[in-house]
Amino acid sequence: MKKLFKYLLIVFISLIFTINSVNAKDYLKELFQTGEKIKINEELDGTAFLAGNKVTINESIKGIGFILGEEVEINNEQEYLFIAGYDTLLKTNIKNDLFIYSEDIKIKETNINRDAYIAGTNINIEGNINRNAYIYGSNVDIKGTIKGNVYINSTEIKIDKDAEILGTLKYNENANIIGLNKKIKTKTYKTTEKISLTDYITSFITSYIHLTLLGLVLVYIFTKTLKNITNQVKDKKQIVSLLGKGFLILIGVPIISITLIMTN
Repeated sequence: MKKLFKYLLIVFISLIFTINSVNAKDYLKELFQTGEKIKINEELDGTAFLAGNKVTINESIKGIGFILGEEVEINNEQEYLFIAGYDTLLKTNIKNDLFIYSEDIKIKETNINRDAYIAGTNINIEGNINRNAYIYGSNVDIKGTIKGNVYINSTEIKIDKDAEILGTLKYNENANIIGLNKKIKTKTYKTTEKISLTDYITSFITSYIHLTLLGLVLVYIFTKTLKNITNQVKDKKQIVSLLGKGFLILIGVPIISITLIMTN
């Protein structure tokens, strides 16, 4: 867990330095933050990358929230959340999907409008998930309502007497399950050696971060370059030639990056 946390921290810091290296506009500084303590008390207009020892979000992120911290607390409505941490507490409404990897996960007073992808050690779900839940953890405790199907890989599963699962609960046959009632439809499966969910989530998050960052940087550089060209170059042939090269770079770099990610 610590190695994964350090790896993700390095990725976040790399992103911050990359943004600074292209002299990004001031509004981007709000969306890319690192520090000991980060507290968001004003709405962020755009996809945000936040990394710190303690991250507290009291306002909405109008985009995707990529959050990394030892302590993470979310207290306001969000659109999409990607979280990696040690101790995570959610008390919020999530309009779309949740992706989370944390040592301890507490989902309280929370409504997840679509799917939830959850990986950790101790997972406590007291909120509502309106579609499917994919859960990987040592100890899973479900007390809320899940309206879709639930897929669990765990050592111990606890189902509270007031919990509701409207779809099918599918879990590994060697799990110790407590509190299961006849109202819940269940299926079991045999565990096989596959790529772990931890590795999959880590790969997915880092790949998505790099692609998103690449898009932001390219858009900023292209906009600035185009402005400089139109101000300094009067010859139309030169403009066409430079724009052609610019478009090749703009299209070529993402294709190369995606190819590298796929081969990795």
